[in-house]
Amino acid sequence: MRLFQIGIVLPIGITLAGCLTTAEYQRPEVPSGLSWPTRKAPGSREHPATTERWWTAFGDPGLDALVPVVLAANNDVMAASLRVRRAGLNAGLSAEAGAPKFSGDVGGSGRMPFDRRGDASQNVQSSLALSYELDLWGKMAAARDIGNLEALASTDDLEAARLAVAAATVSTWWQLAHANQMLDSASFGLAVTLRTRDIVETMRTAGTASDLEHYEITQALEAQRASQELLKRDRDVLRNRLVDLLNGRASPLAEPKRLPQGKLPELAPGLPASLIGRRPDLRAAETRLRAALRRTDETRASFYPPISLTGNLGAGGKELAELVANPVATLGTNAILPFLNMRKMDLQIRVSDVQYEEAVSSFRRTMLTALTEVSNGLSSRAYLTRQHQHLRRALDARKRAEALYETRFRAGAIALRPLLDAQEGTRLATDSLMNNQLARLLNEATLIRALGGTPPQAVDHKLDSKPQ
Repeated sequence: MRLFQIGIVLPIGITLAGCLTTAEYQRPEVPSGLSWPTRKAPGSREHPATTERWWTAFGDPGLDALVPVVLAANNDVMAASLRVRRAGLNAGLSAEAGAPKFSGDVGGSGRMPFDRRGDASQNVQSSLALSYELDLWGKMAAARDIGNLEALASTDDLEAARLAVAAATVSTWWQLAHANQMLDSASFGLAVTLRTRDIVETMRTAGTASDLEHYEITQALEAQRASQELLKRDRDVLRNRLVDLLNGRASPLAEPKRLPQGKLPELAPGLPASLIGRRPDLRAAETRLRAALRRTDETRASFYPPISLTGNLGAGGKELAELVANPVATLGTNAILPFLNMRKMDLQIRVSDVQYEEAVSSFRRTMLTALTEVSNGLSSRAYLTRQHQHLRRALDARKRAEALYETRFRAGAIALRPLLDAQEGTRLATDSLMNNQLARLLNEATLIRALGGTPPQAVDHKLDSKPQ
């Protein structure tokens, strides 16, 4: 009879060993299609910390002071911190699943005769039991791994939240500086137009200018004043956005008046090599991909019944006695049970496998998006730099042309309209140069965020104080 039991159990054990083999993780291949660098630069780090103060590379004292305040106050960062704590506690609960469990109870009774002639008596009982579940199928180990992986991914989520909030603060700060600079430029342009109006009115009094010039200069003045109102509205929106980043608090710093005018920091060579190690959101995505694979192991193991050893403290329980007396028969009986519902077991395992494949597809999509962001940022960096050079030369030419138009207008060689057009052209050229500078800075912040907050190598932290 014992040989018969062994003959049944051994094939089952061999089958179970094959079914419950832990799946081995392999990182999905990086999507190909664009000319992305793949060779890591000499001396570069595989996992640079994203908490480094990358925004200090721009040499903006306002940012250096503001970003830490925002990170300490921002609600999104606080929520991500709480999720890290929750994930750590859940990981602790998963680890406790395999620990021995104690249980006990205390009871008592008493007897008192109604006639009070007999003796009163009291009886107190207590018991303490111990339970321990054998993790023969690896289910609890898989649950512990999943909990630890989720806690690790939540830590990367926190880093990603800090990176996103820091980038949003940098962008809002620069846009606010751009709005103030645009308003200063509009005020300067309005002053030029007012000076031209004074010239027109003097000429009109002298009879050398007509009502047409009067109405043209009036239209130009009102159009510029209307544009200023839109700029003021946009600045208010940016101020409110900064308050939102500060979780409802007022900004502790005075508003910036100008965009940084120094050279942009250089980027380290070899980017975007090792992008998975650089970006916290990609690290979190891959960690959750590992958890999804481990969840397939948990699904398989969940079909096999738990085997617990229980007994009173100091004495073996029935389950322990049976296992010690006949381990093959005891395990064999429990091992046969999953195969009574084979079809449901197979379908749920296949569902778990498909869910993992979905996670792989989602991870590849996230990776492809990250690589595209870096590629777009690098190409925009080059294009915007060349555009900046062209726009600066165009502004210089516009200023020279405006000066010539004003000289000819004063001499009575041309009408007012060419001079107004020249002045408007100078304002547009000035605005285009400021817009380009803002675009370069915002692209730089976006690129550094796409690279996981890797601080670029600083070249020149000095701000150009000369007016444009």
